[in-house]
Amino acid sequence: MTATLPTPAAIESLILELIAKGFGKAEFRESIARAVSQLAEREYPVSDDTLAILYNWLTISTDGEDEKPDAENEKTEARKDSFLWSYGGFSIVPQGNYTVLQAIISVLSRRKPAEYDKIIDILTAHLAANERANVWRHILLHMNVLGNGNRENAAALFLGIFKKYPVLLKSREAVHALGHAHWWLPEHAVAEWLLLLRTQSEQAFGELITLIAMTHPDWEGMWVLTNSAVQTFVLGDGNEDLIRGVAFTISNLWSNDRYRKRATDLLCQIIPVINEDLAHPVLDLFRTVDDLSPDETTRRFLLALLENPNIFKFENSRYFVTERLLGLLPFEAELVGRIGLAIVDAWGASLNDLRTGTATVAPELVNLALTLHRMGGDVRELGMTLFERLLEIEAYGAREALLEIDERSVNAMPTQPRLPRRRRGNRRRRGS
Repeated sequence: MTATLPTPAAIESLILELIAKGFGKAEFRESIARAVSQLAEREYPVSDDTLAILYNWLTISTDGEDEKPDAENEKTEARKDSFLWSYGGFSIVPQGNYTVLQAIISVLSRRKPAEYDKIIDILTAHLAANERANVWRHILLHMNVLGNGNRENAAALFLGIFKKYPVLLKSREAVHALGHAHWWLPEHAVAEWLLLLRTQSEQAFGELITLIAMTHPDWEGMWVLTNSAVQTFVLGDGNEDLIRGVAFTISNLWSNDRYRKRATDLLCQIIPVINEDLAHPVLDLFRTVDDLSPDETTRRFLLALLENPNIFKFENSRYFVTERLLGLLPFEAELVGRIGLAIVDAWGASLNDLRTGTATVAPELVNLALTLHRMGGDVRELGMTLFERLLEIEAYGAREALLEIDERSVNAMPTQPRLPRRRRGNRRRRGS
């Protein structure tokens, strides 16, 4: 006999019954809140009675003590990865009111019609409580829906959170929240948020002002601020963390036709003064694009790299570059070949050292050299020079490619046809 699954209405009825019997104590609340949230995600209209219980649980004051910061956030700061653009990692769901608040947001945002202003009112009221900062850090991930309500009130809520808990501005969750919310927040609220952010993290500030400058061309002040920060750094008096943030956003927006020209303008200013710390976010562009576009912006970017070949000497520059250069051919074949030579000069003997990851890129350089050679014309000699250089340093895969070419040449040599052999029997018959 097949078991019948309970309906959402039956589950909610059971929840209310259990709470009435004493299962609404602190040790059961997180489980109940998660169950209510899952009901809402199934598009079930959770009743006002259930919501009233959740509201009541929020009125109970907390001790305000925070759990230890997530290891993921500590590691992000140490590695200087991007706040906006790196992989999300993991975080531990905080104890306390987080699951209750998340359930309330889930229920009210899925009602027909949704009650976004009520969510803003509830969160604003709860901000006055002595809540843990870690709870608010995770609630930020659910607050983008507030743009569908009163935006001025939503902006005031965001700013209120960060003024009360400025340490949150260092978190990936806060930066992601503004990365979404800038589309609907008023410009004055974004500017005030950014001023707060800069006091906590120059890199996060750099990532966000560049994102906003690119995506809001009508907010001219953001572009002026971004360009000024880059020019100040070029003159030797800027903040490296800020420019790292600028470079991360440029690399991740460059593939979009709408933003590529401005992104290239900034890149061509940064590349000549680059150091090892900035090489990673700049050359991360080769990872983020599927293909280099055969246009003038690509040419400008590649010329900037060629004029500053030291950028390829940094360890974190050695992946995706040659793969994308190969994909660009036959466009700018000579420029690609010259960059290939600069890469070989920079990486040198490591292209033959299997203890390093660089050796795994060597076959791509071999392929690049042979492709240029087969193209003929002016780049034929460039391909030969590149291949000879790879052979000289005994780059991984170069000698094998040469042997394969030699073997093909031998097998392709024409052979002289053998003369037909005369049969001896025919000779006897003629003599008899």
